Amino acid sequence: MSSPSPPAPARSRTDPVPLHPDADGFYRCARALVALAMRAFFRRTVVRGAENVPERGPLILAANHPNSIVDAFAIGLATPRKVHFLARSTMFDARWRARVLARLGVLPIHRRLDAAERMAGNVEVFQRCHELLEAGGVIGIFPEGISHVDPQVKEMRTGAIRIGFEAEARCGFSLGVRVVPIGLNFSRPNGRRRGELTLRVDAPIALARHEAAYRADPAATVARLTAELRSRIEKLIVHLDDLSKAPIVAAANEVFGPDYVSDPLLLPEIGDEATRRIELRQGIADAIEYYSRYQPAWALGLEQRLTAYREARTRARVTEDTLRRQVGALPLLRDTLPAALIGVVGAPLAGLGWLLNALPRRVTGWIAKRMIREPSQLATYELWIGLQAFAVAYAGGVLLLRHWTEFGRMELALAVLLFPVIGVLSSRYFALMQHYAENLRLTSLQVLRRSRLEQIRFWRQQLARDEEKMRRFLLGEREGGAATD
Repeated sequence: MSSPSPPAPARSRTDPVPLHPDADGFYRCARALVALAMRAFFRRTVVRGAENVPERGPLILAANHPNSIVDAFAIGLATPRKVHFLARSTMFDARWRARVLARLGVLPIHRRLDAAERMAGNVEVFQRCHELLEAGGVIGIFPEGISHVDPQVKEMRTGAIRIGFEAEARCGFSLGVRVVPIGLNFSRPNGRRRGELTLRVDAPIALARHEAAYRADPAATVARLTAELRSRIEKLIVHLDDLSKAPIVAAANEVFGPDYVSDPLLLPEIGDEATRRIELRQGIADAIEYYSRYQPAWALGLEQRLTAYREARTRARVTEDTLRRQVGALPLLRDTLPAALIGVVGAPLAGLGWLLNALPRRVTGWIAKRMIREPSQLATYELWIGLQAFAVAYAGGVLLLRHWTEFGRMELALAVLLFPVIGVLSSRYFALMQHYAENLRLTSLQVLRRSRLEQIRFWRQQLARDEEKMRRFLLGEREGGAATD
């Protein structure tokens, strides 16, 4: 008589599911919804270099990590292929979430920081990564290992390169694994406005080309290519070696950036405006770090002059964009009548749009800022809370229409489809009204408080030489040696 077979072990929440390297219907539907949410959440979403993501073959997509879960959503916009992300195992603690993540191809990675007792499980996770690459799949990974908002690429773990090499070695370096560097650039010039996302993709690193070096010294080759990967990603974002310079870089970019972007002599080979803004901001950062080292007196003076100028501007309650306008009394009077007409006629529709668009966005921001534990979580919380806030706002709009009108299902469905359009028109209405209000503010300064306006312009003129000095740096003319002012 045969002995009874031992009972099957209970399935854990993070047990593997069968590999599906290709996108199925569930993944494609989820990606479409995420893409729609991202384009609604961000004012502008730009992907540059998507042609560097091959349409087939094993890939590892490696990116910086400034915005927690939103970063994974952003990388999903770079390719229609199914991306299997490595995520911290604590995200799988809830059973329902573990099931959804598994369907989306997410693989749990156990970090010492979260659960040291589970670290042994990473052997199985890496095994699945190897199998996924052997099947021609795509892995998404954030080599920094942490999410942060600093304008800097932190020290990278070697996992991205090591997983690729191990998969290649298992197959005699015949797989053709490529590691694709990706730079995620998020910006929000005004806290009340939607931000911008620019995703830049660099040429892939073919691991098979380094077969001989890896066979001779695996650890050194992995470390060298990890350093190359970090250097590549640094060039795709605005990276500062010295984080203490971040405030002055932001201030200089705000004041000098618009002139540099429109200057045809600066980066003439880059026609894309989103890329130009990133490259020029990096150039400003490089100039400030360079002169802080070689001409510290000038760098300190620049910081003082920028601070004085911005404080004078803040006291007058005018923005940098407003000061660049040439607004006189007569042009303002010519604009007053159409502005007043648009304001009166468009107010009812704009008010409805504000309730459907601006109000849920402001509520979302208010709640998200009070829920986050670290700044890098803000965008993720805003996206998640925003989806619910807009659902509540739209549902309230439908209920009000049902109460006040005799709309049937077809009319209500059409109204819901028009809600986003009304929201966009409302945003443009308030932007136009704000533009006219700023013009009025500037004209009142010219007429009633000219001395305050002259003080602002005095400090701006003091910055003219600084702007030209940094412009020459961007053109490759660097001044070294003793400090000059």
